[in-house]
Amino acid sequence: MFRKLVGNLSFSPSLVGRLSNYAKSLKKQKKMRLIAVYMSILALFLQMFGIILSKNNNILTHESNILYGGVMSKEDFIRRYKQNDLSIRALLSSIGISKNNIETANSENILPNHHIYKYHIARVALPNISNKYYSIPGLDTTLYVSKIDTINNTEPALLGVASSIGNFAILLNSGDILTENLPKNTHDLYPNNVDIKTTINNVSVQDYKNTTISPNSLINYTIDVKNILDKNISFTTSTYIGDILEYADVVNISDGDIDDNKTIHWINKNIPQNSSVQYSFSVRVKSQIPTTAQNSSLPHSYDCKITSTLPGDESLNIPCSIIKQMELKLHKLPHLSETHILLTSLGTLLLSVLLYIKSNQYYEEIRLIRHNINKGNLL
Repeated sequence: MFRKLVGNLSFSPSLVGRLSNYAKSLKKQKKMRLIAVYMSILALFLQMFGIILSKNNNILTHESNILYGGVMSKEDFIRRYKQNDLSIRALLSSIGISKNNIETANSENILPNHHIYKYHIARVALPNISNKYYSIPGLDTTLYVSKIDTINNTEPALLGVASSIGNFAILLNSGDILTENLPKNTHDLYPNNVDIKTTINNVSVQDYKNTTISPNSLINYTIDVKNILDKNISFTTSTYIGDILEYADVVNISDGDIDDNKTIHWINKNIPQNSSVQYSFSVRVKSQIPTTAQNSSLPHSYDCKITSTLPGDESLNIPCSIIKQMELKLHKLPHLSETHILLTSLGTLLLSVLLYIKSNQYYEEIRLIRHNINKGNLL
């Protein structure tokens, strides 16, 4: 448009009127592109600030964290290990990780879908697809082992090797531990003599398999423990309900107790010979479904699903808002590294600057041409 208009101006003076309109259009275009430059600069600074902030602040603290809030570096972890902060020394020892294993570990990133780890060890049994859980009794606390489904984000960690568990990774963001092999002193959290039954509003959960659960629905979980022996047995188990409590409230717990980590415990319960005993708990779905943002390090958290850690139990769908559904879809997009994000923002900024320079150049040339025309010099 610019070349055509200016090139024909000397042959057709009537184009002077169009030149004036084009100058106004260029002026508006220049303003819009200048705004785009400012917005690109702002976006770049916000992303840089977010990255710097993420480097200096750990992920949201979760009750599953072995070290609440995580650590900043290998040196920070060793310092807390020597101080035995939150009994970390005893916990690692119960898994089979020694001080020497930690000191020889390397600080690296675990990449999504490029890892050898099969088990996740934390303070609670985290929901997973395989519904397989183990417990590791400790002096002060019990650790829980869950099968790993996937790792969604790049995780900074200490990568090492221990003789009893093979390759291991200590996640700096949480202190949680990933292992290649199952620790030797684990116990099956739910033995074979345990059956699970779930009902929703006194109806089988199978009727809700492909639908969403309405607010205020009552969900009842029943653990049926069978004793086929000719003697009484003692039964101990626990189940983490933190994921359930994101969208529901506890109504009743049968003969059990819940701790600060949102785990229900049934400890040393007597099961008479050749009989069965049922333990249960009930929750009611909140009337207002929360729209809390999902924790990037915990893909099962606030995912519009109620998921228990009971064996064989399936996730229940919760009706979430459109904004929440959009967030979940965004989480499924391919993961971009911080470098890619910054390069994309920088590229956008450079493109905006180039377009602004081009518009400004055209505007200045048109201004000079109009100035010459006003002086009577028509090219």
